[in-house]
Amino acid sequence: MLLQLAHSRNLTWTGTAKALYAVTDGRICLSPSTIGGIGRGTVEATPELVAGLAGVLGIPAPGLAALGGIHLPDDLPPAATSSKGVERPESIVGRDRAGP
Repeated sequence: MLLQLAHSRNLTWTGTAKALYAVTDGRICLSPSTIGGIGRGTVEATPELVAGLAGVLGIPAPGLAALGGIHLPDDLPPAATSSKGVERPESIVGRDRAGP
């Protein structure tokens, strides 16, 4: 189910792996084949992974964990600890599209 949600956002295994790496500031670094294993059920989804995927998908981590039947510990760090290098949506929307 976790990968079905990612695929509904047009994320391939590679795209999901890259997004997880970016959203978690490098704390979760998985290969695309491992992402595929999670989708097939051959790789266990850990609480940290569920929290990271929740950040990627824009879903609250407790809600996503409840859907997957996974217990999240109370001391789990947030998906992203900083926003360095991430462009805020307001700056994209406010750009002059007419050109110079």
